[in-house]
Amino acid sequence: MKKIIFNLTFPMVLLVTLGLSSCHSHGEGHDHDHAKEEHQEAEKGHDDHSDEIIMTPQQAKSANVKVEAVQAGDFQSTLHVSGLVMTDQSSEVTLVATQAGRVNFAKGLMSDGAPVKAGQCVATILPQNIENGDPGAHARVAYEAAKAEYERAKQLVADQIISQREFQQIKAAYEDARVTFESQMAHRSSGGVNVNAPKGGYMKTRLVQEGEYVAAGAPIAVIAQSNRLWIRADVPVSHSHLLPTIQSANFRMACCDVVYNLKEMGGRVRSYARSTEGRAAYVPLIFEFDNTGGIVAGSYADIWLLTGERRNVISIPLTALTESQGAKFVYLQTADDAYVRREVTLGESDGVRVEVKSGLKAGEKLVVSGAYAVRMAAATSAPPGHTHEH
Repeated sequence: MKKIIFNLTFPMVLLVTLGLSSCHSHGEGHDHDHAKEEHQEAEKGHDDHSDEIIMTPQQAKSANVKVEAVQAGDFQSTLHVSGLVMTDQSSEVTLVATQAGRVNFAKGLMSDGAPVKAGQCVATILPQNIENGDPGAHARVAYEAAKAEYERAKQLVADQIISQREFQQIKAAYEDARVTFESQMAHRSSGGVNVNAPKGGYMKTRLVQEGEYVAAGAPIAVIAQSNRLWIRADVPVSHSHLLPTIQSANFRMACCDVVYNLKEMGGRVRSYARSTEGRAAYVPLIFEFDNTGGIVAGSYADIWLLTGERRNVISIPLTALTESQGAKFVYLQTADDAYVRREVTLGESDGVRVEVKSGLKAGEKLVVSGAYAVRMAAATSAPPGHTHEH
């Protein structure tokens, strides 16, 4: 009998023990799941601020960070082309040698770009040691001989020794000799014949070297006035239909980052080609404008031709953009000391502003100056666990 009681009691004790153990294990699992959920909620709250860039107002001021509200407005459609800045060819004059000889440029005009005053001697043509001698000396001899013959002929025709026709021939020869001689003497100095500038400007280019021999009538230098310049835009033939609609442009010389507006510089369209020559792929469009300083003729340029105006377009300054791995980003201010980075999709640019097709909306506070300073601040922003009050 005792044996049966033992056998029945042991299984019951075992079941009770296992039941209690099971209940205890269930309670522990429930507590662990609840703790895990709380941790996940905390992590989620941290992630909401994990992309914030912390920069105090004092730091932003010292880094010249400026913020503007994003707005939709008018924006000029553009055609981006290349071109060349040139001198206004209508204001250029080519100086030529008035006699054969060797060229001696005036002191101070040995380099391109030197200023030239109206009437200033640019070069002297030296007749020494040239074949056939000094043209001025030959002109003097010819003039004096023709003058003596003319004076004698006047007496002979009066005495009817020579005919009137013969007298007129002698007179014509004398006049030719006189004109040649006076032309030679008009700008002659002790050393040779001076070549003077008919108007002021600057030395655009010297066409011959110092001491080089030139024939009479040979070009020796080009003088240009610097108050007006041209810019030639090379427009692809495929866009030539836009030429009649283009009235202005923005441009930037290849040597610098300053963007100029032709309208603000008194610019206007001077001409454009109505046809292409041969198999040319580009049609030239010429603007003229006032040289307000800093524009160097001969420089290559990026040109944004303004082709038409569009309304309700979100555009931002190019200074607001940063780039990373080929993508374009901007920075938005979310609080006085907090910023976030935003990727944007861009459209047309006029050289100063660029259209934003997606990524921004009106009213957001955009960093338009100091974007790279905000980017650098991202590396030193608050560590995980920072909570920012909004």
